[in-house]
Amino acid sequence: MDSLLEWKTGPLGVTPTGGAPVQPRIHRPDPEEDGPSFPEMLRQGLEEVNRLHGDSAKQVEDLVTGQTDDYHQVMIAVEEAGIAFDLTMQVRNQILRAYDEVMRMQI
Repeated sequence: MDSLLEWKTGPLGVTPTGGAPVQPRIHRPDPEEDGPSFPEMLRQGLEEVNRLHGDSAKQVEDLVTGQTDDYHQVMIAVEEAGIAFDLTMQVRNQILRAYDEVMRMQI
């Protein structure tokens, strides 16, 4: 006949009455198998935004100096750089909001 255990919650986790504490199992994935870390992803993203900005500036310079006459490609490069910068600012704003929210949490 199976006996039912009574459970109580304490500072050491959930403990069956009369037994040893049961520790929760925490899965800690290997960072190398999951891809780049969050800071690495941010760094890569900022490098890409910087590259797009540099490319668009170079294309505008080429247009002004007469080295190219492809207005459409220049405008596309400028818009890509602008959109990438806007996205970067939105990510920054979300990170700051999350940080503020964490700082307002009471322990």
